[in-house]
Amino acid sequence: MTNRAETLVFFILLLIISVRSTTYQCDPTIQCGCSAQSTVVTSRIVGGEAAADYTWGWMLSLQRSFSHTCSASLLTSEYAVTAAHCVYGVIDISILGVGVGMSVWVN
Repeated sequence: MTNRAETLVFFILLLIISVRSTTYQCDPTIQCGCSAQSTVVTSRIVGGEAAADYTWGWMLSLQRSFSHTCSASLLTSEYAVTAAHCVYGVIDISILGVGVGMSVWVN
């Protein structure tokens, strides 16, 4: 392999490695606040990875009758978003609840 080809392979591998992990850094000056600690994300959603405790403070547990059914994301102090299938068929929203600020959920 020539020096030029070796250099090209090196930079391609470096690019692949740098894309595979991202350090999440929160800007503490923004209004919504930051999680308790920063974290490094090394995988994509498919397959996922375990999150460090308290790093994703805007993640919620959507619950029916105090039992976790889906995850949700906090949008504002009053609104959250979740997948449509999580609330499909719900007519009376009083059966829904939200768990917040938990590291481990035990039913």
